[in-house]
Amino acid sequence: RKRKEAEEIIVKSKAGTDLKAYNRGRKVRLSGQKATQKSYPIMLAGQISWCPVEETIEGKLVFDGAMWPPLEVGKLYSNVELVLKEGVVTEITGGNDAMKAKAWFEALNDPNVYRLAHYSLGFNPGVTAITGRIVEDERVFGCMEFGIGSQGASIMGKQWNAAWHTDGVVLNPTIILDGKEFEVDGEYIDSDVREICKQLGVKGY
Repeated sequence: RKRKEAEEIIVKSKAGTDLKAYNRGRKVRLSGQKATQKSYPIMLAGQISWCPVEETIEGKLVFDGAMWPPLEVGKLYSNVELVLKEGVVTEITGGNDAMKAKAWFEALNDPNVYRLAHYSLGFNPGVTAITGRIVEDERVFGCMEFGIGSQGASIMGKQWNAAWHTDGVVLNPTIILDGKEFEVDGEYIDSDVREICKQLGVKGY
């Protein structure tokens, strides 16, 4: 069946991500739009976002590309490892960048900043490496990006306010939809997606 109608989503990575969740009909949103209005800012293309049913999100999430905020992090030089239970971050471990992130979360003193807000796929063929500029980094071709903290109506899941919102990038993920591999170690396996990548002239397709 169509990939957007998948029920179970598993995300893994060699860095240690091992996350399972269930979509249960949640819709997917395409970020960005055509630049048709002069002087009106448009977000960089190459991302879709949604949120599985929040309480079903379980496992380990490891950011190994970028994370912002806190301002002191950006491009990651050590992994930020997060444990999630029922969609809430319960543990933050890892290297120096993880300790900065943990201190940032704790200083906000708001339990809602620990709630996972969205999943996103990055697929801008012109963005091939982490730069430290998060709006580019979360669109690295083949990556996954996850938001944690405040969540608005645009994601079409639950909504809540929080003291802040942070985004983190997982490089070279493996995505399994209803038991079928969609992407493996950052390479799209799905035949329809591979054909689109070929038409776009993406290297390796």
